[in-house]
Amino acid sequence: MLWILILILIVWSGYLGFSYFFVNPAILSMLAPVYPKATQLFKLIEFGSTHRDVMLAVWLAIILILILFQLIVFLSKKEIKINKAKILILTVILGIAALSYPVFSNDIFNYLFGAKTVVYYHENPFLVMPKTHLGDDLWLRFTNNIDNTYYYVGQTPITYFYGPVFLVYTLIPFLFFGAVEFQKLFLGYKLLGVILFLATGYLFKKINPKDRLVWAYWFLNPFLILELLTNSHNDLVMIFLFVLSIYWWQRNKILGWSAFVLSVLTKWVSGGLGLVFLFKEKYRYLIFKILGILILFFHAFEQKQAWYYSWIYMVFPFAKLKKSSWFILITWQSILLLNYSKFIWFNTWVDWPILGIIKWIVPILVLFNEFGRIRAGRGVEMVDKHRSERCEETRRGSSPLHGTD
Repeated sequence: MLWILILILIVWSGYLGFSYFFVNPAILSMLAPVYPKATQLFKLIEFGSTHRDVMLAVWLAIILILILFQLIVFLSKKEIKINKAKILILTVILGIAALSYPVFSNDIFNYLFGAKTVVYYHENPFLVMPKTHLGDDLWLRFTNNIDNTYYYVGQTPITYFYGPVFLVYTLIPFLFFGAVEFQKLFLGYKLLGVILFLATGYLFKKINPKDRLVWAYWFLNPFLILELLTNSHNDLVMIFLFVLSIYWWQRNKILGWSAFVLSVLTKWVSGGLGLVFLFKEKYRYLIFKILGILILFFHAFEQKQAWYYSWIYMVFPFAKLKKSSWFILITWQSILLLNYSKFIWFNTWVDWPILGIIKWIVPILVLFNEFGRIRAGRGVEMVDKHRSERCEETRRGSSPLHGTD
């Protein structure tokens, strides 16, 4: 296992360098007056944009190797024992991945500007559009969705998409670095995610110490590392708080409910998962399983973004899934990673029509794999039981087919 971690560390280090071929030029222009050496990255951007074939080859090599290592860990029959060396290397892996540039998403810039609105402009981002500061703030040159109204409360337009708990979370880097030095806030926010990622995996192991697959589906999952740490999607905060609520629920109901409410106030989508707390412990794994499959069907119907599939990690780790179901999910998420190849090649989003079909196949396969053979399995069990009884009767000479004395 140790050699696998070292090789994964090398691969993610390669991705760290690869990612900065895709930096937004507006960021470099903003940093150049203070950090003149930042302008050297313009050469990387130029090379990346004119050598798409090289970029695609490197991307495919990195992702395929990471997927291969994940499958090796997944298929391994040996239990992975945790020690200080493994935890240290894992932390370095996640830290390097987190420091990579978010090639496939600009959401982190929206997160940071929402916090800057509070700290620097002393305004409420729920009520003030970022566009208000378009003429004065250089951050808005690379921040998306600066003029959106997401919903209304009465007649009041709400211009911040996430919950108040997440807004408070994004303020943490500002407490250490102020509200001006973008690069420190950017990297500080990303490294903060490493803590949550490790803590979430730790909670998985504490809740279910016998879970031997947590290294494959969480700690070394390239899909989750890319989406939650490299692309820095805030779903990680919601997932952590929900998993924390499950952990606390087993020990203190008040703390459990509190963490659950915080998760909902991060992103509303975890609200429906509160259903699990209404069932007894012996039925809860079944509810987790059903909710996870419903999430898969919801994504298939709504055609949501790839990183929204991280939501299943709020439920499936507690659902006693068959290993074959985990294999289906890991295969699907590997396909989603490979789908990003289109962006590397075309520098824009192009959908493969086949993905729309696979999105429906995945939940159907998991549903059938978990539930479809229950009745058939019971039938086989009854047949075996009946055969055993017949054999016993025959041995005793009391079978109806042979008569009795």
